[in-house]
Amino acid sequence: MNKEEFVIICARGGSKGIPDKNISILNGKPLINYTIEQSIRCFKNVVVSSDSEMILEVAKKYKEVRILKRPRSLSRDNTPKIPVLKHAIETLGINSNIVIDLQPTSPLRSDSSIIKGLKLFKKTNKCDNVVSVSESKYHPKYNQVKALRNKLTLLDKPKKAFSGRNQIPETFILNGSFFIWNKDSLMKNDNSIIRNNTYYIVTNEIESIDIDTELDLKFAEYLIKSKK
Repeated sequence: MNKEEFVIICARGGSKGIPDKNISILNGKPLINYTIEQSIRCFKNVVVSSDSEMILEVAKKYKEVRILKRPRSLSRDNTPKIPVLKHAIETLGINSNIVIDLQPTSPLRSDSSIIKGLKLFKKTNKCDNVVSVSESKYHPKYNQVKALRNKLTLLDKPKKAFSGRNQIPETFILNGSFFIWNKDSLMKNDNSIIRNNTYYIVTNEIESIDIDTELDLKFAEYLIKSKK
C-alpha cells in the first residue's frame, strides 16, 4: 500500500446519460464502489468529493475513506475537473505532492495500470502529470471529419491521401481513467490537462471503458460476469 500519495475521487450527483450514474448498480453494487475499493487496496489516503448526499452516504460505509461535500458552484455540467481537485486539496489541507484523480466511471481499470503510472511519475524528473490513454481508431488526417455547409472535410487534410490505417501515425485519446498529478503543477492557474511535461500510460480496451450510457453499464456487467 502506498502511503505518500493522496487519491481524490470526484463524483458529481447529476448525470444526463444515466440518472445518479455514479451509484447506479453494476453487478450488484454501486458503480463508485469499484473505484473506492480499488483506492483502498492501493493507497492509504482516499477522499470522495461530491455534491450528492446519496453518493456521500455510500462512501461513508468505508471507514478508510474521507468524505467532502462539494459546493454546488463546483457541481455544474460545465465545471472543469481541476477546480474540484483544488477545492479538495485546499479544504482538506492535503500536503502530499502526489495527487491521484481516479474516475468513478472506470470500474474495469486495473490496479497494475495505476501503479505503473505511479512508478513512471516517480522516475520522471519535472513531471507535471501522468495520464491514462487508449489507442485511437480515428485520426484527423484519415477518418475524422467535420461538416461545413452540408459537406464533409477531414479535420486535418494531408498533402497526400492515406490508403490505409497502417500508414497513419499512432494516435491516442485521453480515456479519463486516471490522472497522477504533481500537486504544485495542479495548483497553478491552469485548467488544462496536457502540460509541458505530461507523460502517459496506455491502458487496454477493456479497462479503458468509461460508463456513460446504459449500454456501457450492461457491457461492463457482461465483462465482469464473464471473468468469473
